[in-house]
Amino acid sequence: MGSTELFVAPPIEDSFERPEKILNVTERYYSPRYALNASGIEGEDLCILFHSNKICLVTLAPTHPILLHKKKIDKFNFEVSRNVDRLQNKVSGKGKHGAQVLQPSSTICFIECSDGTSYAICSCLNGKLVEINEKIIDEPDLVISRPLSEGYLAIVLPSIANSHKAKDQLLSQEGYEKARGIKSSESL
Repeated sequence: MGSTELFVAPPIEDSFERPEKILNVTERYYSPRYALNASGIEGEDLCILFHSNKICLVTLAPTHPILLHKKKIDKFNFEVSRNVDRLQNKVSGKGKHGAQVLQPSSTICFIECSDGTSYAICSCLNGKLVEINEKIIDEPDLVISRPLSEGYLAIVLPSIANSHKAKDQLLSQEGYEKARGIKSSESL
């Protein structure tokens, strides 16, 4: 106890390996699946990020024209019909009572770009609409700059049975890259 020696840390082992790339939250906890031509129009691909708790984030795939051409987004229109406004979705409780029910072809929103183009974004899943990402309304550039995190469009909760089925029906990362002729390092 009376020693005046300083503690010297042991040397770092040469065999200590650092990960090549530190994964972000999306890469660690979500499995991406892809819907090619989701709205029925060539190239309008969407990415569905499946979390292990079955929650899914709907976002644009890297080959969607908005991301591919870095288009300027003017506005999001969540009023998908005279009777349905996705922003009016009110969800409560564990069972997500009151949530709007979605089919794979259900439109989540329309994205209107400054070049006059408009894109219908569909859910690609059977499930309940948990929430619309309202942050993108004030910051539409997030959809382009951070599509796999803060720029997601909506959160959908499929039933457990539908989650597995939907995940199996959509393309894996490898399948998407092969279908679109993308090298692995170019995508996510």
